[in-house]
Amino acid sequence: MSSPYTYLWIQDGIPVHRFLEQGPQPLEERLAPLAADPARASEELVSACARSVTEWLANEPSDASAELGPRLERGLAALEAAHGWRGPLALFLDSLRGAFHAEESGLPCGERLHKEARCWLDTDETRPWNGEPLSPGRRLPRLDLLAEAATSSLRAGDTLLVQGWTAAVEAALLLAAQRLDRLHVICTEGLPLLDGRRLARRLADLPHLRIELTYDAALTDLCIEADRVWIASESLGASSVLARVGTARLAAECEAEDIPVDWLASASALLPGGELAVPRQLADSLLWANAPGRVRLRTQWLEELALPPRSRLCTDAGRETFGDLATRALRLECAPRCVPTQTNDWITPPAAPAMKSPARWSDETSIPRRTIR
Repeated sequence: MSSPYTYLWIQDGIPVHRFLEQGPQPLEERLAPLAADPARASEELVSACARSVTEWLANEPSDASAELGPRLERGLAALEAAHGWRGPLALFLDSLRGAFHAEESGLPCGERLHKEARCWLDTDETRPWNGEPLSPGRRLPRLDLLAEAATSSLRAGDTLLVQGWTAAVEAALLLAAQRLDRLHVICTEGLPLLDGRRLARRLADLPHLRIELTYDAALTDLCIEADRVWIASESLGASSVLARVGTARLAAECEAEDIPVDWLASASALLPGGELAVPRQLADSLLWANAPGRVRLRTQWLEELALPPRSRLCTDAGRETFGDLATRALRLECAPRCVPTQTNDWITPPAAPAMKSPARWSDETSIPRRTIR
């Protein structure tokens, strides 16, 4: 990293301004743009984070675990505060921490972390991963396999209602557009991420798709027009999921009208330990950017849904029930943080990244919990 200060260097009679070197960029600075970006897809977020961690480790001593652990946790803290509710990122962080503590491998601490971070960047790996840090196998999900599972039940001319946007949903719709004619896709739009618009924009030029964009408030009325409903989630727990507010009512209406519902999520969306995390509130909420002080904004856009074990999921392993996925892929315990026991008290999770808007938000510490029967 270079500082804004320069010095004058004369080379062959030609004056040249050179920057003063300031030293390696701290991990928290490398990850700050990712922490402040709520719209990035989970898989892209994890890849960018893994790349930043490997670059940062290249300038760190590989065997100084007592110093490396606290610096790593300090660097990850803001990112985890902003995105730790998303399963793929939570799994990546847990795997890094597992590698930090895997002293039985015989590798120095820095090499263990570097090796595990590099595994998350290897998209050519085809072997399945057993979930253990430092073991071979593909970390990020095969979205093409998930897309195959999701599109297997679609037919030409179907009307598909889509709730939520993820990279998995987009991959499945792109595949459906290649294989099926006259597919009608209804996307729903809502605050704060406006991701329905993003999905519709990316699909707009596909010739075999008819795209409609509507408010998410119309979900329960529109479901009767659909032959099938897709619901996206990036966060799965041991017996529940996080999804957009209003999803429970949508699923209940589909159940009443006998409309099939598929949940689209990869196995990496399972949070280690099986406990869902509470997303932080978006400080720069579009709900009301300059709300008066006496107006309290409730900006939580997700709700927790308790799903029956027989709920149908489309994952990177094919079509399976929620119970089968949890049995197959749930990591039951979380790895401890990368700090020696005697220094645990020193780490205080930082506040979420500062946002430019002064809008007031709700101080909710929980999310609505719904049950689908």
